[in-house]
Amino acid sequence: MGEDLAEFAIDFLLSGRGSARALTRELVQGWPDRPALEYVLVLSLAANGIESTLTGAEADRLSREAWQMAALLGVDLYDAKALGLPHDTGADLLRYWQAHGGFFLQG
Repeated sequence: MGEDLAEFAIDFLLSGRGSARALTRELVQGWPDRPALEYVLVLSLAANGIESTLTGAEADRLSREAWQMAALLGVDLYDAKALGLPHDTGADLLRYWQAHGGFFLQG
């Protein structure tokens, strides 16, 4: 499953390497052959991990943003499916983002 990526995600967020949006992009670009729904799981595991082990305003913000990105990623997957586009892998997500504005490709 996504435990290895969840550890990467938690480290990414806690080390200050980037935002949850940047993390989502990094996951999809770094592991494009993984199942697209796995990224939603990874973001959720990271959000839950931060939420359940750390306290304070920064931890709350990181957790909330990771939950938001998981939800937005789910919306993108639903939209890709509704449009009849491939949506099974990270590579499919990248193509979808490139063709449809790509919130995750910005910032």
